[in-house]
Amino acid sequence: MQVGPPFIVSYSITTKCNLKCKHCYSDSVEAAPDELSTEEALRLMDDLSKWGIRLLVIDGGEPLCRQDLLDVVKYASSKGIRTTIGSNGTLIDGAMARRMLDAGVRAVAISVDAADAKTHDSFRGMSSAFEQTIRGMEACRATGLPFQAKHGHQEGDPVATARHAASGGGLGRQCRRVLRPGGDRKGQTRV
Repeated sequence: MQVGPPFIVSYSITTKCNLKCKHCYSDSVEAAPDELSTEEALRLMDDLSKWGIRLLVIDGGEPLCRQDLLDVVKYASSKGIRTTIGSNGTLIDGAMARRMLDAGVRAVAISVDAADAKTHDSFRGMSSAFEQTIRGMEACRATGLPFQAKHGHQEGDPVATARHAASGGGLGRQCRRVLRPGGDRKGQTRV
């Protein structure tokens, strides 16, 4: 019996991130030394295409911390792979949203962990993360880049935040993910 390829593949393109989230399993300040090079990532896209993968979710860390991200997305798109990004949203402005669209990003899932800045920023480990995340969602909406708000932190009402950012009709979906206790690479439980 022959088994077909999965419909979707998730590729953590980097461990590097600009935040220090409490739930993260990674010491994500810097990229891991064993991450794929650009050439290796493009070969992976070739392999995924040959395998018949139809949907690729690129996440991390924060994928926008990787300089060649949009080159990889553009290449994957040229191979017929529908590509989406999982992001914390803090690095998305109007110019980046347009570049993402031009490269072939079909949608972005942006993490929102609370309806208030204090809770979200505490969870994400950076002051002003909430404001930057909302600006990222607004930039996606303004440029026509579809996005969804994904939330996992159990305090407050992040749906209200997502609706606020989506005023004008840019928000297509919301999802809730359940967080399991995790820890950093030193084995310390953080949630």
